[in-house]
Amino acid sequence: MKHASTRTLFNYWDEQRGLRPAPERSDIDPGDIRHILGDTFMLVEDFADEMRFRLAGTRACALFAREIKGET
Repeated sequence: MKHASTRTLFNYWDEQRGLRPAPERSDIDPGDIRHILGDTFMLVEDFADEMRFRLAGTRACALFAREIKGET
């Protein structure tokens, strides 16, 4: 975790989850992490055993020079 935004996101996630393996979806408030949303992304595993980008922030997409939502 060498990037500040990664550490910030992990700390927020860790605080929200408490003693549980993961926080509930309702525990996450995007407004709380609005300053790092452009750096964040979510992956989803579909039924074909592939990982796809479910969501990708603007700075994450800029690394690929295109919108990457839905891509493997």
